Amino acid sequence: MNIITQNQTLNHHITFDEAKKKVSEMNLINNFLFDSSMENEDDAKIVAGKILKSIFNREFKNIHVYSQKQFNAIDTIYHSIRLDVYITENMEDESSYDPFDSGDMCYVAKSVLISHPENIYNDGLTHIYLYCMGSPNTDVLAPFTKMDSHRNNLEEMLHYIQTGEKPEVQNPDINDVDSVVTKIKRREEVTTKYMRQWERERAIAKEVRIDDALEMIRFGREEGVSDEKTRIRIKRIGLNDSTIDKLFKQIDAEETDLKMNMVESNT
Repeated sequence: MNIITQNQTLNHHITFDEAKKKVSEMNLINNFLFDSSMENEDDAKIVAGKILKSIFNREFKNIHVYSQKQFNAIDTIYHSIRLDVYITENMEDESSYDPFDSGDMCYVAKSVLISHPENIYNDGLTHIYLYCMGSPNTDVLAPFTKMDSHRNNLEEMLHYIQTGEKPEVQNPDINDVDSVVTKIKRREEVTTKYMRQWERERAIAKEVRIDDALEMIRFGREEGVSDEKTRIRIKRIGLNDSTIDKLFKQIDAEETDLKMNMVESNT
């Protein structure tokens, strides 16, 4: 018997104005804002193109951007971006968290032939990982561009992605990206999408807490813990008395059904 429904688990909502404020405070490192910048092809080409230019110090043509389709968390604590960009040279760029925990800004990887490491294997793919808060080591990108004079541009772009702060000296590429980001933040449909995703995440989190609470009640009943002590423990995970009452009723119904089944099996 399932007494708790998904709609009943939502005890609070976010207003349009609250959602608009949240979106306005985001930086490009945020999954939701970055994904939103990839939805329009023209916007995506500007953002992706300028990021690639900051890495390789040259313009790219024929850029095709494929945004991620999986569900991504919207909270700013989840700073993870995956950018799939297909260009004429077939390079792929990924800008996100520190993927190898070495604290550096840049990582470059290529495919190798594991069974025969002595043989050179070149499939034309180069994977570049960028960690916005890492220590500058842009010299690893030397095979692709002369970085001595270009180091600041890349660092400024990564700093903008992380913080939303533009450099004191005007950077045209960052200004172009910022114009796209500012435009996206002002779109009503983006705010509405944020509201839907916000409530979806809260619903999922609440469902997880409800499952945990049900297990706490079942365990408490099995171990002889008083319902009142169990209630106190459940409150600590963020559920209110009304919801907890319904959960106890659900467990009572389960126990009643179990007893009836046992009686029937013995007759």
